[in-house]
Amino acid sequence: MKGLLLYNGKIYRPEAKNKFFSAIYCLYEHIIAVGELEEIAFLIKKEDRKIDLKGRLVLPGFTDCHTHFTEYAINKYNKFRVEIDDNHSLNDVIELIRHKSKTVPPGKWITGWGWAKNKWPSGEMPHKDYLDKCTESHPVALDSKDGHSLWCNSYALKLASMENHSNGLLYENEVNKVKKYIKKPSIEQYKESVKKAIKEAHISGLTGIHICEGAFEFNVYQQLYRNGELPFRVTWHFPLDLLDNMISLQIASGFGSDYLRIGCVKIFTDGSLGSQTASMLEPYEGLSHCGTQIMTEEELVHIINKANANGISCAVHAIGDRANHIVLNAFEKAGKMIYGTNHHIRNRIEHAQILKPEDLDRFAENNIIASVQPVHIINDIPLAEKYLGTRSRYAYPFSSLLKKGAKIIFGSDVPVEKFNPFSNIYAATERKYLNKYEEKSWYREECINIEEAIKAYTSEPARSLWEEQKGSILPGKVADLIVPDRDIFICEDILNTSVDMTIVAGNIVYERVKGEE
Repeated sequence: MKGLLLYNGKIYRPEAKNKFFSAIYCLYEHIIAVGELEEIAFLIKKEDRKIDLKGRLVLPGFTDCHTHFTEYAINKYNKFRVEIDDNHSLNDVIELIRHKSKTVPPGKWITGWGWAKNKWPSGEMPHKDYLDKCTESHPVALDSKDGHSLWCNSYALKLASMENHSNGLLYENEVNKVKKYIKKPSIEQYKESVKKAIKEAHISGLTGIHICEGAFEFNVYQQLYRNGELPFRVTWHFPLDLLDNMISLQIASGFGSDYLRIGCVKIFTDGSLGSQTASMLEPYEGLSHCGTQIMTEEELVHIINKANANGISCAVHAIGDRANHIVLNAFEKAGKMIYGTNHHIRNRIEHAQILKPEDLDRFAENNIIASVQPVHIINDIPLAEKYLGTRSRYAYPFSSLLKKGAKIIFGSDVPVEKFNPFSNIYAATERKYLNKYEEKSWYREECINIEEAIKAYTSEPARSLWEEQKGSILPGKVADLIVPDRDIFICEDILNTSVDMTIVAGNIVYERVKGEE
């Protein structure tokens, strides 16, 4: 087998004294040596591929730790879906549906994702009447940008026996009453869409992802894996309604291959800030409610006990400060009763978005991973200021969590946001509205540094999956690497970073061609 030598570069090894080396040699999917070229030259064979990096940086491959990746893939590549940008106005969305209705056969569903009412002029709200005027021949169901609301026309509501619904705007669990009637594309359509999306991910510098989706979608990746078409590290977080199935089959967290692995059971406890359904301890500013608490502390303790006792870690969605407080209480109680210091269990909170200051210590104290999405900050600043007021101080408190000893991992929540890792890194290190250079950093004391951000994309995701053999550049570890087009440690334009090369298991899965933009 041919080896791969990258030399004349800047190989990042943060645990080493000087942090950077000039050469790396990979063979049989692993890193064999890292050092200066003259030190490792004896390993290199004539037939090996040798690449002059010309001073470029080499980092471990990035892992996006919170995605709805299959949803993104089918949204983008399914011809019956409407791709809605969060900057589209109400009228823009109406025109998109009207245009799509001319190309979709009558009776077929028109679906889409991405509308954002919080960006529309004050007072504009989705309503079934707008969609009814676009088409009476198609059921229409459009997911909001945050995925917590569904905008339907009368045809869709009628199919779900909800024709008396006042405005066609459904929230949280209510959306399932309509979605169960939407026919999925074929598994072949899913596979082709996912393969295209994986190529996009490679171009962005991702070598792995965590996916929060169901059994049907999992089978898509199983088939790709069996066919040798999955050059990507995929970790699966199954929904709560499949927990009993996982237990009965004795499927535990960490089971699987290097390319398709079982992660956690995904549990919801509240909604989102964008829909004002995140569960808060006090009412939203200007509103008379505190959001939606989907599950009680007692119910959550029971579920965590049940999952952890059967070797299944929990990933619990919690955005509001009340939801996070309840989840931390539940983890604390369940931990003392069941697994104590069992290090096989890697429980986590998804989002951990708005916290009480008193709860910051409890992540490290209870070994709870904070799975966060920095890119949400750039859009949520006006929302947080409007609905949370001074409570915004402890929204996305990444630096505070790290100082308290917590472990954080980064994700994008795609398709809610784009999965560009460098946009996420910039959001975490600068905290500026829409990632605009000219904007002032929002609560700058919560900005983290570049090395901390890289760790949250590399070694910490590996640790969260019992995969310490990945996530860093050390001899013996898996050769998942990326070569950015600039040195993000010293450049001033991280947002414009692109990737020249992505390597998975020592194989180059993406390489920018000469002259490629």
